[in-house]
Formats: sequence, structure tokens, C-alpha cells
Amino acid sequence: MDRCVAVMIYPVVILGGLTASWALFRWTGTWTGVGLVVILAVAIALGRLERRWPFERSWAEDRTEEANDLFHTWVSTIGSGTLFQTLAFPAASALGGLLWSALGAELAPWPSTWPMPIQLLVALHVAELGGYASHRLLHSRWLFRFHALHHSPSRVYYLNAARNHPIDAVLSVAASTTPLALLGAGGEVMALLGVLAGLHGLMQHANLDYRLGPLSSVLSVGEVHRFHHSRDLREAEANFGNILLVYDRLFGTLRVPDGRRPLELGLVSGAAPSTRILEQLVSPFRAACASSEDEPAQRLSPRPSRQP
Repeated sequence: MDRCVAVMIYPVVILGGLTASWALFRWTGTWTGVGLVVILAVAIALGRLERRWPFERSWAEDRTEEANDLFHTWVSTIGSGTLFQTLAFPAASALGGLLWSALGAELAPWPSTWPMPIQLLVALHVAELGGYASHRLLHSRWLFRFHALHHSPSRVYYLNAARNHPIDAVLSVAASTTPLALLGAGGEVMALLGVLAGLHGLMQHANLDYRLGPLSSVLSVGEVHRFHHSRDLREAEANFGNILLVYDRLFGTLRVPDGRRPLELGLVSGAAPSTRILEQLVSPFRAACASSEDEPAQRLSPRPSRQP
């Protein structure tokens, strides 16, 4: 990849996507579908760029899982996440209003009069704390059964961002957005945060050889996040931040690769869940019902099985 493109592609995608979303909102007067249109346009562009400037050429040549990942994009991630936002976010906002009224506050503490970029920055840090906590919990032995699907591919590319089990997606969205709802964050800042998360997720998993230099120790971009998908637990049990690495630094889970690349990606055992969508959806429940000696439980564990 040309050096100029390598440096500029991330900020162009993020800032350009946020600006386009805001402009479309001002034009249409509604956020419904606006962010999704922008994210899908960026996804299509990244799919083409990956074939021109791949980080790993063999990853760009393998397209056998795209149909599977498109299903999880629309159903597991967008569908379940949108359903939660539609049903649970208003309830959490109402509960927050009751809470602050009971405490004698006329208004929720959210700084709604601040400029939107500042509100977005505050929202990002609040959401990242919940996202970091839920991501670490999803790497515990029992919850990893639902998160294993995301780690199962032996490569990362832009659609990997949405390869999530629905329960994984709902837990992650709930942990990130519920605190914001309780604090009284408005719909505009929540919509922009959703666009930011979607665009960053695409770039975070993109098979592009881009570089951010010192910012790679602040933002969880591709060169850092690929190590989180490593089969080596010394590399994978780190860098849990979804967008920021501030909480990884704070809690001691930050690992900066310093120019290296992971040797192998995927689950520790080297096995992957079934490529059949229905099996991928039900396998965590089957594994939970199995004994610790059963193969499915071992296969979906984030840690290697111990030899006697």
C-alpha cells in the first residue's frame, strides 16, 4: 500500500463517515437508516480495497465464508443489536429519568448542551468502559462459548467485524449503551456513536496494511487487534478495547505488537465451529450442556485443554 494511503485511509473513513452521516441527518431530518447506509457504502469500498492492498494476500483470495458472514452481519449483529436498541434503550432511558428524579435532580447529568463532538467523545469513553468489561467477560470460559464464533476464522477481514453470535452481540451492545441511556444521552449522540463503532469495526478487522504510528497504542486498530485473534493466548488475552485502548492500558491488558505480526489466527485448539449457520447458532447451548470432558466444550474453550 502506498505510504500516503496507509496513513490516511483510517482517518478518511472515520471522519468522512461521521461527516456524511451528520450531513444526511441534516438533509433527511431522521437518523433511521442513515448510519447503516454510510456503513454499508464503506464496507463495499473496503471489500474492493482489500483485494488491491491486502495485509495478507492469502486472506484476500479466500472468499468461501462471505455468505456466512453476511448472514451474521444482517441477523446476528445488525438485527439483534437494533432490536435491543429499539426495545431496551427507551426503557433504560425512562429508568434513568426515574432514578434522577428520585435523587432530586431535574435533569439527567448528560451534558446535552455541549458541542456534539465533545458529547461524542464523552459517550465513547463511557461506552468503551462497558464494552471493555463485557469483552473480558466474554473471554471467560462459559461466556466464550458465545464469543468463539467471532474468533473462529483463521484470518481477519472487514466482514469479521460482524461475525458474532446474537447473544454475544446483545451482551456487547447492552454493556456499551445502557450506561449512556441511564445518564440521559440523546438520540443524536447515540446514532453517531453507532456509526463510529460500525466504521471502526470494519477498519479494525480490515485486511489492509495501513498504519497509524503512535496512535496504534491509543486506538484498537488492525495492527493491534489482529493479535487479539491470535491462537497464542499470550497475545490473544489482551487488547480488549473495542475502539480505544485506554482501559487496556489502565487495567494492564495492553499489548502493542511493535511491528510484529501474529503467526496463526483462530481458536487455540485449531478447530472451528461448524460452517453451517444453524449449527453456529445452537452450538454454544450444546456445549454448555456437555460435560467438561466432552469435545464441544473443549473445542469452544478459550484456553487449551490440560493434559493429565
